[in-house]
Amino acid sequence: MLSGKNVCRSFGGLKALDGVDFELNKGEILGLIGPNGSGKTTLFNVISGIYRPDRGEVMFKGQRISGLPPHKIAKLGIGRTFQIVKPFEYATVSQNVVVASLYGRAEARSLIEAEKEAFKWLEFTGLIEKKGILVRNLTIAQRRSLEVARALALIPDVMLLDEVMAGLNPVEVDNASRMIRRIRDELNISVFLVEHVMRAVMGLSDRIIVLNQGRKIAEGNASAIANNRAVVEAYLGEPYA
Repeated sequence: MLSGKNVCRSFGGLKALDGVDFELNKGEILGLIGPNGSGKTTLFNVISGIYRPDRGEVMFKGQRISGLPPHKIAKLGIGRTFQIVKPFEYATVSQNVVVASLYGRAEARSLIEAEKEAFKWLEFTGLIEKKGILVRNLTIAQRRSLEVARALALIPDVMLLDEVMAGLNPVEVDNASRMIRRIRDELNISVFLVEHVMRAVMGLSDRIIVLNQGRKIAEGNASAIANNRAVVEAYLGEPYA
């Protein structure tokens, strides 16, 4: 579904991504982990068109998308959430999703169709009872669910989820994990997941990629990653490895 080859991106003298390869298969949940500053969100920004790669390429369903602007990539079928949520705070919850449905998709639709779609995704994400309130009154967990609902309104084939569990308590993490499984299992959407909540990412992911200082240092299932010396060293230091 989605792949990258030798993806590089620098900011001045800092190599945020240094020759990263990745593949996301259809129907898969692929985890992406690494210490802070390892390049995870930068990779998502390259995939979604916010940054152009300095070298390498990103392919989506056989088409090269690296270098395309974000709105074109979204309309091809890649939805994403952001680590720092930025909804329209003075609009209602449903209006936020309606905007995504109206302007984030390739085909035109009416306002009535967009509102119907919005209610569907608010029901899916557990926000239907909040549809008429202003977003500024939501909790952080509800705002993160709204990010997912807006991305789903694009009807994507791939979802890039950037720390949708950040700041959530254990019960909210479990709820978010169930929602991500439903996105894959019920909606047949492939998921690329950046997450620092290890219990969640290890339990959800079919495979996990580990970045450190812009380079891929490991890839495999949860058990292999948890016992990988380079991964333990990257997180905890050489004495623990």
